[in-house]
Amino acid sequence: GGPLRNFTLPRYVIDKTLSNWLHIPQIKIMFPQAKVILVERDLLDTAASQFVTTYPTSEGLQKFSLPHIASMFELFSKTMATWRDVLGDDQWLTVRYEQLTRFPEQELRRIMSYLELEPQETCLDFHRSSDKVWTSSSQEVSRPLYVTSIGRGALYRDRICAEPRLAATIC
Repeated sequence: GGPLRNFTLPRYVIDKTLSNWLHIPQIKIMFPQAKVILVERDLLDTAASQFVTTYPTSEGLQKFSLPHIASMFELFSKTMATWRDVLGDDQWLTVRYEQLTRFPEQELRRIMSYLELEPQETCLDFHRSSDKVWTSSSQEVSRPLYVTSIGRGALYRDRICAEPRLAATIC
């Protein structure tokens, strides 16, 4: 009995939590068939995006400071180097954000192949979905892919590069 009596696990689960990269080994142990897609983006554009976005947290809304962004970049770099050494590069698919937005059909074919799924035209029409999105990217997913954020970090270069740890990494 009980409320979970008729519960079946979904075939696919998509979790785009920004910190998932910290848990790749645990994800692969708990879900050996899990497919992990790592989307990498120009670091200056990433820093600018993180800097100007307000994120909901359990304590309210939060903006990331430049020192915090620098710490996260350093942690990401060291952690992914460790995962590459320990697990190998074949445990995830790396997709460049710039390639995905400029050549979506080509990149989506590559992603679908990695996921062992048949390409679907609806993948390119995601912005037409009536499904609700409850993340900070809810506005972005309601319109077609766009390239206007590529290079946007240049607008914030002086401010971002004033943070010494970011300057050493990206400037």
